[in-house]
Amino acid sequence: MNDLAEPGLRERKRAATFRTIHAAAAELALEVGLEHATVDAISDRANVSSRTFFNYFASKEDAVLGIDSAGIDEAAIEHLSNHRTDDVLHDVASLVYSVIAETSVVDGIRELRKLVLERYPQLLTRQILRVSAMEDRLSLVVAEWLGTAPRFANDTDEQRQEAAQILLSVCLSAMRVAMKKWPLGSSSDPRDNYTRAVDLLRTVMERVS
Repeated sequence: MNDLAEPGLRERKRAATFRTIHAAAAELALEVGLEHATVDAISDRANVSSRTFFNYFASKEDAVLGIDSAGIDEAAIEHLSNHRTDDVLHDVASLVYSVIAETSVVDGIRELRKLVLERYPQLLTRQILRVSAMEDRLSLVVAEWLGTAPRFANDTDEQRQEAAQILLSVCLSAMRVAMKKWPLGSSSDPRDNYTRAVDLLRTVMERVS
């Protein structure tokens, strides 16, 4: 597989600020307790204003979990939509990584989020709902992409939606495999593991078809 599509400069800057605030919130929740991790304290640690905080997160709980107040990063979706290739699997894999994995697998955030959920299991429902909403939105994006893909041109809208859900599911599975191969604290690029996992997915699909 070709390298995953790189996000644009704007998306990279936004992701960096997102991770900084998210990490500050998670660290404070673990250090002083969720009830004492106020928006002002989180903003101070992240070196941002409270106004900037609310540009990214609707509440301190969302900041602790890394739930973007804007939901899906539509700018990232637009960027990827404008840079699609003839390789549908590659494009969907890039979408999954850029929108779901990009803010979760770097800078120790994965470990922080795991520790927070262990200490505050009441936040797990919020996290599950967030992931479900993201998957629903991405499946609509992929279905729209398939509408312009020659191999899916004769499919009905329902068939393309089902195909989109399957493609999204297998790419998410590849991401989970990649994360298992990327140990906590590793300085390696998780994108490399994900690329290899998607390559393996392609090989497996060819062998069973």
